Parts: sequence; C-alpha cells; structure tokens
Amino acid sequence: MGRWESDGQPVVAHASRRPIVDAVSAGCFGAPRSHRQGDPNPQRLPWLQRPRTQRRRRLSFSLAETDLRLVAAALAAAIVIAYGYQGSQWLRLRADTAALAAEIKGRSNAVEPLLAWRTRALDNLASIQALRELDRYPSQLALMARIAEVLPREEARLTGWLYDRGQLDVELAADQPLDVVKLVRSLESVERFKAVAAERTGSHNDLRLRITIDPL
Repeated sequence: MGRWESDGQPVVAHASRRPIVDAVSAGCFGAPRSHRQGDPNPQRLPWLQRPRTQRRRRLSFSLAETDLRLVAAALAAAIVIAYGYQGSQWLRLRADTAALAAEIKGRSNAVEPLLAWRTRALDNLASIQALRELDRYPSQLALMARIAEVLPREEARLTGWLYDRGQLDVELAADQPLDVVKLVRSLESVERFKAVAAERTGSHNDLRLRITIDPL
C-alpha cells in the first residue's frame, strides 16, 4: 500500500501496483514459486551435518532400551569380585598369622632351655646370697689357715679355739717364750684381722689372742 498525490489530493494505490511488483520480481528472481513447475524435493546439505550432534545422538539411550538382565548380571559379577577379593585378603592374612605363630613357637622352643637354665642360675645365686647374709664372716677353716701361716713354725701350737660372730679367741702354747709384739703385728697384717689383743696366761710360754674379724 502507498500514498500518492493527484491534483493535490491523496490517492491510495492498491491493486494498481501489484502487477508491477510481480513483473519486477519475475524479472529478477524468476517466476514466483506458485508459477514454477517441477520443483525438486528438498535435500539435506552434507556440509551442514554436525558430527558432534550425531555422536551425541548415537550415544544417547533410554532406560526402556536397557536390558535389565545384563545390568543385574553386571551387578552380581561386581559383588562376586568384591567378595572374592575380600576373601583372598582374609585367607592371606590367616596364612601370614599362622606362619608367624609357628615361627614364634619355634623360637620359643629353642629359647626355652636357655630361659630355664638362666632361671635356675638366678635362683642359685639368690640362695647363695641369702646364705651369705646369714653368715657374713669367713669360715673357721680359712681363719685357721691364715693363723697357721703367721705362727712361728715348730715353736707354737694351738691349744684353744673359739669363734663366734666375728670374734676369735685363740690360745697358744710354746716350748719357749714367744715374741708377742712381732706376733701381734703379723696377725694385724692379715686381711680382715683387726684389733688383735694378746695376754699371757699361766706360764710365759702360754698366750691368749683375741682377734676381731671383719665381715665379708
């Protein structure tokens, strides 16, 4: 539709221009679609295909197309594999534990005699220490041997002996008078002998010694 001026009056042009437009269109673009004969069928252009869209379409699936039996079989297989793995781990742990227990038992059997001997030795040591606590002084035989080493040979003999809890009383007899000072010094030089006292009894050839013995 257009507006035209004719003698100063507006005129509306309608159908008078339509033939002109159709003629121009026909000259430029050919006959109108309604007048063309033998139109071909529409074809899909290959260069407009999108592989990404096609791939998505091919990969897409619906739940209705899924075989539930295959899904159930896959789940069952996964569960069986998981249980089998856990079972193998448990069997391996059990075997390792049994091997370790056997090794510990073997070593215990090998060490058990040594432990028994060690226990027996410690018990014996404890008994010896307990006995030594009961009698912490040297034996009479050891004291007698030490005094015999100090006395002049063939000049004196033991005639009396009394030993009680670290106190030793000895009586000597000789054919001739003894050197008391020398004898006392000789006895004091003996280990564990201290506070040696001497006195004559009866004749000058008889001598009584009193010795204090240090404990062990």
